[in-house]
Parts: sequence; C-alpha cells; structure tokens
Amino acid sequence: MTMNYTTMELRDFIKSRELIDIRKLAEASGVPEPQLKNFLDNSQDLTENQVSDLENLLSDYGYRSETVID
Repeated sequence: MTMNYTTMELRDFIKSRELIDIRKLAEASGVPEPQLKNFLDNSQDLTENQVSDLENLLSDYGYRSETVID
C-alpha cells in the first residue's frame, strides 16, 4: 500500500497522542508491534486491512478520517 492522505492522517493522530501505548495498540489491532513502529517512523506501509482495523479501533478514541470520497 502506498502512502496516502488517510494513512498520513492516521499516523499523525497516533503520533500526536502521547498517551497511546504502541504495544497495546499493536496487540489490540493485530498489527505486529515492529511493523506499527516502522509505520509511525515512515519506513513501512500498512495493508488496507491493517489501516481499517486501526481506524475502527481508534474511532472509539476520537479518530475521524477527514478524507472525503466523492
């Protein structure tokens, strides 16, 4: 998956919340922790399914994608 606006929004949301525990987020979302850390460091992409899983999980904590698809 190539970087797009949605994944940049997701990365920015996670990185801007200092209280998010990356280990627990990885565990809850099913994304391997090393892969999630690499995603946050801009060195690895996530699959569409992983992005969707993270978005669904983080929506309970205020995450809303600003991307509008016409």
